[in-house]
Amino acid sequence: MPAALALPGSAAAAKPSSGPTAAQVRAAVSRAKRSRNLWVTVNICNTRRHPDVIGFRVQMPGLGFGASLSAQVRVEYWSPAAKHFRPVPGRAGSLGSVVSLGRATTGTHQSGVSFPIQKPPSGVHYVFRGVATFKWKLGSKVLGSTTRTTGHGYRHVDHSDPAGYSSGTCTIS
Repeated sequence: MPAALALPGSAAAAKPSSGPTAAQVRAAVSRAKRSRNLWVTVNICNTRRHPDVIGFRVQMPGLGFGASLSAQVRVEYWSPAAKHFRPVPGRAGSLGSVVSLGRATTGTHQSGVSFPIQKPPSGVHYVFRGVATFKWKLGSKVLGSTTRTTGHGYRHVDHSDPAGYSSGTCTIS
């Protein structure tokens, strides 16, 4: 039996989709960047179960089409002399740690990372925060990125210690 003929304008004549258009990508990334579901928070701060550790949890939304989600998280400390936050030297600071949230189409996705923190000398307090650079990628192409600092009061923060903990900073004495 001969193959069916595909007439112009018929579904059979339509060429397969090669993914979202540039306009769809821009709109999706713009929505994701403004989403209240895009955040980074301190979810562990020197607890009995996690002494001398600061943990960060990131959450980000999918774009509505398949994309890889990730966030690079780095730790900053409050410098009283400079009167602003500065990167912690070494791996936790300028380089940070990349957190993969996998490939997703829709929904919100969480993951986290923890860093050991050296205890300060007696009578000294260290104040830390996190900075996350979120990226949405299709293959090796970055579709969009944005940066956020740690915020507080988020609900449904997985793996917090204590449960439900969400803070913008972590003070270790």
